[in-house]
Formats: sequence, structure tokens, C-alpha cells
Amino acid sequence: METSCKEFVKNAETAAYLREDILQLLCRHHAPQKMIVFLTTLSLAGEPKQEARWKHPPRIVVCASLPLEPERILHSFGWWVERGYDFSQVEVDYDGFECMEHYIPGAIMITRRYRDDRRVAETYTRMTVQSKTLLAARIELSPKAYRRERVLIHEIGHALGWTHTSKVGHLMNPIYQRGGWQDFGIYNPIPVVSR
Repeated sequence: METSCKEFVKNAETAAYLREDILQLLCRHHAPQKMIVFLTTLSLAGEPKQEARWKHPPRIVVCASLPLEPERILHSFGWWVERGYDFSQVEVDYDGFECMEHYIPGAIMITRRYRDDRRVAETYTRMTVQSKTLLAARIELSPKAYRRERVLIHEIGHALGWTHTSKVGHLMNPIYQRGGWQDFGIYNPIPVVSR
């Protein structure tokens, strides 16, 4: 007996955040087999994966143009320190020389997002292809991100190499309303080597 799209979704983990009207729309306008494959992939996405790691604890460089309180930035990195991650130092680039660069080797840069593309935040990383070692990261925050506590913590997760998850309530869920403070699977199993 073949499982229908709607029956499958009702039993899948994704049902927790799919409204009935959206579920009907998805199943009506897409071939049931394609939807089942899509929803299976979404359900199995589960835990976030760490695609890359830092070889040494990265520096944190905060661009002076970012109107975010230092306590909030320290709290955000502290959240990751409590989960086993290490950072070498936090500094503010008051003269703006380092923040003129797109990336700073060995550092996570936090800067203001100047693009008006409706994104709240975005993180860019540089890594070696073979060893998946992070070399640099750049977190860009729009003004909308300043009011949302989890956004910077979520973006730091990307700067540490973590991917998104579909789990409702998890910090690494890409949709703010579906995210939360769950941190299952993102503790640092391997400490980075101090310099």
C-alpha cells in the first residue's frame, strides 16, 4: 500500500511546524512521491553538522560601526564557550583598518550588514577544501538582528562551521520563529589547540 503525501507528513517530524493549509497546498500541487522524498530529506536533516573546524582558537574582531553593546557580544560568545569552544581574544577595530578587509585571517569579524536584501544576518567563511579547516569568518548583522538575541549566537554557530537543522526549537534552525535555545548535537567534542 502506497503512503500518501498527507499521511506521510502527519507521521513525520516536519508535521510539528507545517500548518494544515500549507500541508494541503504542498500535497495538492506537487507529485506525492516528490513531496515524500523532499519531506523525508527535511525530516532526516535532524542534527546540524559541523562542516569545518578552526585549527586554533579564532580572534573576535568587532567593527566599530556595529551598534551593538559589548556585553551582548561577549554574552553571545560566552554561550559557545559554555559548550566547549574557545576564542583567543575579543577586540574592537576602532580605527577601521581590519574591517576594511573582507576577511581577517584567523578571526571571526562581526560587522554591520549594508546590503538591503531583507536578510537579517549572514555569515561567510573561508576554509581549506581538503582538511575543512576554517581560516576566517565574517558575520554581517542588519539592524533587525540587533533586537533578536539568538541571531548573533546562531551566526557564531555558522562561523564555527555548523550547518542548519530542521529541528523545531534548535538554535541552528534557519527560521527564527521555529528556532530556540536547544543545543543538542553542537557541543565541541574536540577542543581546538591553543597557540
